[in-house]
Amino acid sequence: MKKLTIYLLAVVLLVSGLFTIPLEANASKKELNDVQDERKEVKEELSKKESELVEVLDDIAALHKEVAGIEQKIAASEAEIAEKNDKIIEYEAEFVQLAEKVEKINKRIDKRQEILKDRIIAYQENGGDISYLEVLFNAKDFNEFISRVNSVSTITNADKQLIEEHEADRQEVEDIQEEITDKIDKQEALVDELEEQKAEVVAQKDELKSSEKSLKDKETTLEKEKQKLGSEDSKLASIEQQYRDEIEAEKAKAAKEQKAEETKVATAAKKEKAPASSDTPKQAATSETPKKPSSNQGKKEPEPSTGKSFTVEATAYGPDCSGCSGVSATGMDLKQKPTPKVIAVDPSVIPLGSKVWVEGYGTAIAADTGGAIKGKKIDVLYPSEKSAYSWGRRTVRVKILN
Repeated sequence: MKKLTIYLLAVVLLVSGLFTIPLEANASKKELNDVQDERKEVKEELSKKESELVEVLDDIAALHKEVAGIEQKIAASEAEIAEKNDKIIEYEAEFVQLAEKVEKINKRIDKRQEILKDRIIAYQENGGDISYLEVLFNAKDFNEFISRVNSVSTITNADKQLIEEHEADRQEVEDIQEEITDKIDKQEALVDELEEQKAEVVAQKDELKSSEKSLKDKETTLEKEKQKLGSEDSKLASIEQQYRDEIEAEKAKAAKEQKAEETKVATAAKKEKAPASSDTPKQAATSETPKKPSSNQGKKEPEPSTGKSFTVEATAYGPDCSGCSGVSATGMDLKQKPTPKVIAVDPSVIPLGSKVWVEGYGTAIAADTGGAIKGKKIDVLYPSEKSAYSWGRRTVRVKILN
C-alpha cells in the first residue's frame, strides 16, 4: 500500500511539473504581450511622425528652391529700381540745364523787348508815321541818297530780324516748357512704379519668411514628438526585456523545483526498495519523533511559485495603534490571539480579500485599508506597536496568490 502511495505521489509530482511552467509564466506572458502591443503602437506612431518630418523637410527644400527663384526676381527688380533712380537723377540734371537755358532765353527776350519798346516810343513821339521816302528825297546829293537808302534798308532788316529772333526765342521757351512737363510726368510715373515694385519686393520677402518660420516650427514640433516617442519606445523595450528575463527566471526556477521533486520521489522509491529490517527502526523512530507545528515562526516562508508579483513599499502597524479600532476594514478582529496575518492595502492595486505572499512576512490576507496606504504601499499587522517598529519601512516583493 505504501509502495502504491509513493508511485501515485511520483505521478502527481511529474504531472504537476508539466503544468507548473505555463502557470507561472502566464501572468508575465500576458504583461509581455501587453507591452509588445503598446510598443507596436508607439513604433507605428513614430513611423508616422518620421514620414511627416520627411514631408516637412521636402517642403522646406521646395521652399528654398522657390526662395532662390524669387531672390533672382528680387535682384532683377532691385537692379531695375536702381536704373530708374538713375533715370530720375538724370531727369533732375536735365531740369536744371533746361531751366538755365530758359533763363538765358528769357534774358534775350527781355533785352529785345526793351529795344522794341524804345522803337515804339520813338514811333509814337514822331506822330506815328515815318516816311522813308521823305528821308531819301531830302538827301543833298547822290552820295548822301545812296547812304540814306542803305541806312533805311539796314534799319528795316534789323527790325525784322529782331522780331523774328524774338518769336523764335518765345517758341523755344514754349518747347522747353513742354519738354519739362513731359519729363516731370515721366518722372512721376517712374516714382509710382518704384513704390509699387518696392512694396511687391517687401511683400514677397515677408511671405517667404512667414512660410519658412511656419515650416521650421512644424519641423521642431515633429522632432520633439519623435524624440518623445523614441524615449517611450526605449522604455517599453527595457520593460519588455525585464518581463522576458522574469519569464526565463520563472521557467528556470520551475525546472529546478521539478527536478528537486523528481529527486525526492526517486529517493523515496529507493528507500522503499531497501530491506525491511533496516526500514523498521526508522519507522519507529519516525513515529516516536513529534512533528513540528506548521508555522512561520522562526523561519522565512518561501516565495510561492505562482501569482502576480511586483514590488511595494511596506510599513507595519499594531492593532492598538493611534486611530485604530482593532477591527479591519472587512470586519476582522485584529486583537484576537494569535494575531492573524493581515495587511492593509489600496484596493485598486490589491483587491480586499486577496491572499498575498509578502517577502519577509509570509502569506497574509488583504483585509484592511489605511488613509496613507495609496498605490503600491502596504501595512503589515504585528501583535504590538513595539514589534511593528522593528519592521520599520521596507521595499519588498509581493505576490497575489488568488
